[in-house]
Amino acid sequence: MKWQDLSSEPCSVARTLSIIGERWTVLLLRECFRKVSRFDEFEASLGIPRALLARRLKSLVEQGILSKHQDQNHARRFDYVLTDKGWELRPVILTMLVWGDKHMADGDPPMLIKHKPCNHIITPELHCPECQTPILNSDIRVVRNRKMAADG
Repeated sequence: MKWQDLSSEPCSVARTLSIIGERWTVLLLRECFRKVSRFDEFEASLGIPRALLARRLKSLVEQGILSKHQDQNHARRFDYVLTDKGWELRPVILTMLVWGDKHMADGDPPMLIKHKPCNHIITPELHCPECQTPILNSDIRVVRNRKMAADG
């Protein structure tokens, strides 16, 4: 399978990777969740080449992950703001953060996640929406959607 063909694969993981699978894209999303929204801010925080940054931002806008808004005070300045579709990627990034804290951090994790309503430091977990128990790898399996298999 070729990288450029991922968006047409019958797999949601492959299709998601076709949008966010490039390393700069994930880091751009991280910065968006930190309230970074301007081209020069992204460039300064990431050290990403300008041409590459422009392509990545354009792609995220085209995919509906970010929206581009002109700055009222500066006609040539734009803000890149997460859309609802973009905000829905936050659990993905938080899960990567938790994994990185567990397996990649040297000592204490560099970032902490604070639950604003109770002000406690948390580690996000997946829970079953029906019974509310934590989801363990040993308790789940992924099955083919019979409707999709019948349509194909």
